[in-house]
Amino acid sequence: MFSRYSAADSGAKSSQYSTLILSRYILKQLCATTLGVAAVLLLIIMSSRFSIYLADAAAGKLAADILFPVMAYRFPGFLELILPLSFFIALLMVYGRLYTDNEMAVLNACGISPHKLFGLAFSGACVVALIVGLITLFISPWGAQHVEQLFQQQSEQSIDTLTPGQFHQQKGRGLVIYLEPANEQGKGFGKIFISQHERIEPTQAVPRSTVITAQSGNFFTDTLTNTRYLTMHNGYQLQGTLGQLDYRVTQFEKLSHKFSEASPEFISSKRDALSTRYLFESRDLKDTALLHWRLSLLLIAPIICLIAFPLSKINPRQGRFARILPAIVLYLSYLVLLSSARSAVEKGELPPYPGIWSVHILFIMIGLSLYFGPAIKRQLTSGRRSSPLPLN
Repeated sequence: MFSRYSAADSGAKSSQYSTLILSRYILKQLCATTLGVAAVLLLIIMSSRFSIYLADAAAGKLAADILFPVMAYRFPGFLELILPLSFFIALLMVYGRLYTDNEMAVLNACGISPHKLFGLAFSGACVVALIVGLITLFISPWGAQHVEQLFQQQSEQSIDTLTPGQFHQQKGRGLVIYLEPANEQGKGFGKIFISQHERIEPTQAVPRSTVITAQSGNFFTDTLTNTRYLTMHNGYQLQGTLGQLDYRVTQFEKLSHKFSEASPEFISSKRDALSTRYLFESRDLKDTALLHWRLSLLLIAPIICLIAFPLSKINPRQGRFARILPAIVLYLSYLVLLSSARSAVEKGELPPYPGIWSVHILFIMIGLSLYFGPAIKRQLTSGRRSSPLPLN
């Protein structure tokens, strides 16, 4: 009897040890594949974003010395959507390989049920959800706050570098400006001269010319949009197209000229910089939509795990990449619907509840139908086959 119990205990320990090895093997594969896919996606997205920043810098909207700090502070925001997508692709690749290499059939023959394999994937999804939650609720707003500070500092420095008594040029906007120093009693600037040549439409062959002269003026910045204006007093504005007789002369007492407009990055960072605590206390629809968006990002990984696990089941003849493209299309549809629901809540077209959460409920139902649908279909089919034939 003693030897019989000892054999049973050793068998149980051996089974637990085998399960532990299997868990470490699958989780290691999921982690390595997720990091690899995330690295590739980050490289693509950051390269594209960096090219946009370079274009803004060439147009005079962004200072060249803050390009890399802005990229560094924006890095956590890139991970919010890249990590769930990377984990989604990793699930399809890792479990798809188990099917194509017939390892899944061996695991099932050894008593490893698909539910246990799904539990391993779901545990990884929960870890990804925690990381995404930490990023989207705390780290990403912190980075956006620093981006906003960088743009504000740039706004102040760009005005301070305008030395009175010298010509200053912005090549990206075709702007030339000359400012005279103010008298001892006044603030701002004395006489002002501005010449600007710009194309209103990209297809316009000849640029439109604007010449402004004024007796005095001063700068001010719109704190909401970070757009800088030069307010001028008592002057003339001459507008027309070069080489044509359509010039118009306007005399003014006060005129505000847009000196430089805010970068779209500043507008988005100003909104993203709002802390999660502030969003919980706010009753504004835009703040509520942003809060629900941040909380929604936590649920993406577990929900897509419920969808990816049944989609990874493929025929060995099909190859491991057979369902990756349809699965990515499904994931992108998920994000598009979430973004559309967020915009609808911001505009008041959709109530906050269910709001964004209705999209999560929809994809949970899709995941449940994919996960339990084949088993239910087999039960219904076997029930029909086992039912007795009707007697005549």
